[in-house]
Amino acid sequence: MTAKYGLWTAMVVASFGAGAGLSLLHCSGANADIPGDVPDASLQADGSEPRTCTACGENQVCSNGQCTDLPAQCPCPLGSYCDLGANRCVRGCIGESHCSDGEYCDVEKRTCNLGCDKDQECKTGEFCKRDVHVCAPGCRTDDECVKPAICQPQSGNRVCAVPWRAISGTPAHVESVTMGASCLYALTSEEAKRPLGYAISAYCPSSKAWTINRLSVPNAGRAVPQIASLGSRVYIAGGIVETDAGVPEPTTRTTFWNGTDTSGTQSAPLMNVARRTHAMASDGSLVYAFDHGTMEVLSASASEWALRKFSTLDLAHPGFASAGDSLYVTGGLDARGAPTGQVWKLTANGNANLLGTLAKPRGRHATVAKPDGTLYVFGGDATRRSVEVFPGGRELTPLPNSGNVIGAVLTKNAYFYVVTDAGEMFTNEP
Repeated sequence: MTAKYGLWTAMVVASFGAGAGLSLLHCSGANADIPGDVPDASLQADGSEPRTCTACGENQVCSNGQCTDLPAQCPCPLGSYCDLGANRCVRGCIGESHCSDGEYCDVEKRTCNLGCDKDQECKTGEFCKRDVHVCAPGCRTDDECVKPAICQPQSGNRVCAVPWRAISGTPAHVESVTMGASCLYALTSEEAKRPLGYAISAYCPSSKAWTINRLSVPNAGRAVPQIASLGSRVYIAGGIVETDAGVPEPTTRTTFWNGTDTSGTQSAPLMNVARRTHAMASDGSLVYAFDHGTMEVLSASASEWALRKFSTLDLAHPGFASAGDSLYVTGGLDARGAPTGQVWKLTANGNANLLGTLAKPRGRHATVAKPDGTLYVFGGDATRRSVEVFPGGRELTPLPNSGNVIGAVLTKNAYFYVVTDAGEMFTNEP
C-alpha cells in the first residue's frame, strides 16, 4: 500500500478557523464507525494488518497503533491535522495523509476510520470498494487475470471476465473451421442442394467481413468432413458418403481448395483410414488428422498420408490442436460414447505423453493451443458454453452461445474466434 508521509506531518491547508476541528478522536478498533460489515480491513504499508489503539488519553491521538500526545503546536502526528489559523493540532483529518495506515479520511466528518481508500491498501486478489471503503475479492488490472480475460466492472465489483461479442453475418451449417495466414475459413454445407453442396466462407478480422466461395467439390455427397489450412491451401478430408446402396459410411477422400480458385477443389492423396469422427490441425508445415488411436500426417508436396498409431487413444470427436512442433489431444468420446478428460501431448513419430486431466470431461468440443503450451478448451456435448484453461482447470467467462461449438481459432494477434452450429461466431477482439 501507499505509506503515509510519516508520524509527524505538517500539511499546508486552508485555515478552517480555531473551532473548525472535531473534538472527538476516532481510534480504529472493534467499534470503528463504518457502515456495514468489513469483509477485510485494509493493510499497512508493510502488508500487515492495521495497528489499533484501545484507550488513548484525552489529549492523545492514535497514530499507527500508538497513543501519541497531541502537541500544542504544529507539526502534528497522524490522527490529527494542523489548523494553520490557530497554529494548533486538531484531532481528526481533512485529507488521506492525516490518517494511519489502514485508515481512510471521512472528509465530511473529519474522522479517520478503519478501511481502504486505494487498491494498494488491500491484499493481493482484492480491490478497494471506495463507496464503502472495504477490501473485496476482485481484480485491479488486466495483468491479474488469466488471459484472455480482462479486469472490468460488474455489479459494483471488479472481476476478471472475457468480453465476448457476437460477429454478425456468420453462415449457418458450419462443419469445420481453420485459421489461415490472416483469415478464418469455415466449411459450410448447403443442405438444400442434393448432392450436398459446399462453400468455404472466409472471415478476415482486418476487414471484419465474411466472403463466401461456393465450391464444386468432387464426390460432394459427403457430410461432416473436417478442414485444416496449409499455406494457401485449405484441405478437406474425411466425412460420410453414401454407397450405391444408400448406406452411409466414412470416407478416406481428401481434396483441397487453393484459396483463390472459384471453380472448386482439387484432388489430394486419400487418407489411409476412413474417418468420420476425426479432428484436424496444422502446424504450418504439415496437416494432421486424428481419431480412434491413429493419426495421419500430410505435407503439401507429399503423395500420401503417413500413418501413426496411438493404441491407447481410442477416441472419437476429440479436441485436437497444434503449437509449434507439439500436438495436443483433449478429451473425446470413449468406446461407450462417454466423454473423457485426459490431455495428451503427441509427437509426429508416434509417442504420447499424458499431461493431466481436464476439470470437465468433454467430447465434440474445440481446442486451441498457444505457443507456450497453454490450452483453451471450448464447449462440448455436456459443456456447451464452458471455456476451460489447461493446465490449471480455470473456467473463463462462459460463451453466450445457443448452438454447439464447432471450432475455434487463435489469430496472430492472440484473439479467439469461436464458431457454433447455430450460425454464431464470438470473439474477444474489440
